[in-house]
Amino acid sequence: LSKTVGFLEGVRAPLTATGYIEDARLQAMAADQAKKTRQIVQHAKRLGVADIDQWIANAEAAEAEIGRSVSEARRSATRRPEDVNAWSRDDKCPWISVSDDGCTVSGNYLAVRPCNGLVRAKHAHTRGRHYWEITLAKFSVHGQGWHCIGVAGQNIPLIAEGRFAMGCGSDPENAVCLCLEHSQKVKGPGRPLEYGRTACEQGDIVGVMLDLDIGELSFYLNGRDLGVASYGLRGPLYPAIEMGRMVGGQHTYTVDFQAKHPPHRQRE
Repeated sequence: LSKTVGFLEGVRAPLTATGYIEDARLQAMAADQAKKTRQIVQHAKRLGVADIDQWIANAEAAEAEIGRSVSEARRSATRRPEDVNAWSRDDKCPWISVSDDGCTVSGNYLAVRPCNGLVRAKHAHTRGRHYWEITLAKFSVHGQGWHCIGVAGQNIPLIAEGRFAMGCGSDPENAVCLCLEHSQKVKGPGRPLEYGRTACEQGDIVGVMLDLDIGELSFYLNGRDLGVASYGLRGPLYPAIEMGRMVGGQHTYTVDFQAKHPPHRQRE
């Protein structure tokens, strides 16, 4: 019996035509990978690399980074017009106006309002790496209320219940913003914290990088990386703008939701 069992274990079930093709494909891939690895090792030895395993790991990481960049470029190239984000004309405070193309927001009030107001983008982000830029086409630091750019969950009110709209949520991972006048950051109901060290001016471009693969939000000012503003974020989160209480004609912001992503940071 033991001889019969051993014989049967050594017998391979007959493959179908599809199975033969798949088996040959996998063998060819394995052989190609083995050949590639041998070539890499030989090249590393010629370069005098001491730690070949680490050198290979670094090369593979760089290759993966290139792959991610290519994938992002392909997604942008194949994105349909209806998939491109824009400011919502429905999910906004009544005294904020949104242009027909959804790219420009401005205040439509001629007197000081009792509190701040919020506008969200049409589409929320639940995962992945997303970047957009907002140009302060018209901006003034005079008056009342704080003007902020950031991200907000669906539960953040459109009309502020206190000093901030984006500072009203009970969940600190549900709203983070950059206060433009004071170069401070606010996370959920927390107090403003120093960040960036540079107040914004009219004509500045504020970049927003939301990386939900690692839960980070960062801001850029005219291309300069201001650093990570918040950790531990989770989606869904909407791009958002908050406008202060001052006369609305003093502020107009335009957005580019298809702006080119800045490079990944080098991590230690």
